[in-house]
Amino acid sequence: MLEKGSSCCLKRVHENYSCPEIDVGCRRLDALGGEGMLFQFRNNRGQAMLEFALVLPILLLLVFGIIDFGIIFFDNLVITQAAREGARVGVVGGSDVEILETVERIAGSLDVSRLQIEIDPNDQLGRSRGDSLKVEVHYNVPILTPIMGQIIPNPYPLEAAAIMRME
Repeated sequence: MLEKGSSCCLKRVHENYSCPEIDVGCRRLDALGGEGMLFQFRNNRGQAMLEFALVLPILLLLVFGIIDFGIIFFDNLVITQAAREGARVGVVGGSDVEILETVERIAGSLDVSRLQIEIDPNDQLGRSRGDSLKVEVHYNVPILTPIMGQIIPNPYPLEAAAIMRME
């Protein structure tokens, strides 16, 4: 049994503060009717664990959803810039091979085997000054989180296009 004046009492406020207690067997009550701090902590531990177990899956889904969204957003920025750079190389007189090399170089942080590049019009049709050149880049982003892969398409398709006038 706990004794009067034990460390569980409300001594934490002031050393001189006296906390009258009533001994009721193996549980101690303060004079105001509240349980001692030790027993309140023990009784709430299981409840907090249960609440944490219920909230954890939602929290993890949110965190991994943010990570997957960030990866998709980054990859979209990369392929948009690659399409712009490829179109710029093409409008200043570059060949289709030079455009493809430029796009692959700019998109070097991505899996190049997933890239699909379309150039319109291509070298064989000929490009003359004032014509438009369109470079399209398609990329499939793999989704890392299995649950997110069921919500959105896996792999997630991205596409970017840049149209510039021949110089």
